[in-house]
Amino acid sequence: MIQQFKAVETRSKAGHPSLRHPQRICITLPHHVFEALLRRSAEQGRSMSNLSAYLLELSLQNDAVREQAMAFSHQGQH
Repeated sequence: MIQQFKAVETRSKAGHPSLRHPQRICITLPHHVFEALLRRSAEQGRSMSNLSAYLLELSLQNDAVREQAMAFSHQGQH
C-alpha cells in the first residue's frame, strides 16, 4: 500500500513565516551515504538528524544561488 501525504503549512495565529514549526520526514539512504553521514556526524559531534537537516538546507541554498547566477548571466546575453 502506498500512502500519499499532503504537505501542510503550519503557521502561528499571526501567520508569520519565522514562527513555523520544523517538520519531520523519513528517508531511505544508500548504505554508503548512511556510513558517510554517520562518520561526519561523529567527527563534528552533531546528531545525524541535525547534520542531515543542515546539509539539505545548505544544498538548497546553493541551488538557489546557482539558479540566480544563471538567470543573471542569461540576462546579459540578450
